[in-house]
Amino acid sequence: MDPAKLLDILGNEIRRKIIQLLANRPCYVSEISGRLGVGPKAIISHLNLLEQAGLIECSVDEQRRKYFNIANNMRLEVSVSPYTYSVTLHDIDFDREKKGEYAVAEIG
Repeated sequence: MDPAKLLDILGNEIRRKIIQLLANRPCYVSEISGRLGVGPKAIISHLNLLEQAGLIECSVDEQRRKYFNIANNMRLEVSVSPYTYSVTLHDIDFDREKKGEYAVAEIG
């Protein structure tokens, strides 16, 4: 994914709040809607955009309820100074990070 596009996607407060909820545990649409006080149609629209961007994914349980969760571990870095501006996106391997080997693969 283009880091600048990801920055645009995350520029929306509702999408950031959705990701914040999903960082704790998988959630379904009406649960997200209720916790954020935003209508289900709007939540579905935000979820679709986040899913298309590869930030989240979904699974269906036995009751056919669709749960959304974070898809990948990543880090987005924005550097701003009087001389430079850069945005980089990194995949993070948390298993290696726990062992003291901070594994980062730059994307885009």
